Formats: sequence, structure tokens, C-alpha cells
Amino acid sequence: FFFQAEDAIRDRSPSRGLGDVYKRQLSGEKLESALKSLSERERELIILRQLCEMSYGEVAEQLELPSADAAKKACHRALRKLEEIAGT
Repeated sequence: FFFQAEDAIRDRSPSRGLGDVYKRQLSGEKLESALKSLSERERELIILRQLCEMSYGEVAEQLELPSADAAKKACHRALRKLEEIAGT
């Protein structure tokens, strides 16, 4: 799943997806490296929410989380960690 998403990351327009990370114009290579530093679960959260544009409810269902709110919190934590790793 993750490796299929790597191509999507490279192909994404800087104007869409991954919240503040793209807004800060993080290069594709730096983003890819930072994503590889995350846990598999954190990558899944980011990919499902940002690249696949799933709702928090859909993310919760896909990853068997207890609620959409739990998915939202987990997604935000994963994005913050991604930004810290990437140094943005």
C-alpha cells in the first residue's frame, strides 16, 4: 500500500494535500524520506486522509479506529510528526 502511494506523492500538485507540509513547499524527495521515517500506521493515516481524500469516518472504518474523532486526532498527530521529521 505505502509503495503504491509513493508515486502518488511525487505526482501530487503542491496546491493539494498534506496540509501545511505542501504549503511550506516541502520537496517530493524530502517528503518521501520523512514518510518513510513514520510508522506504518502513521503513513496509512496520512495517505488515506490526505492522498486518498477519505473522510475521518472512512479512515476510522478502514483502520478499525473507534470513531471519526479518534481518526482525526491520530491524523493530526501523524501530520505533526511528519512536519517535525521533515524539519518544517
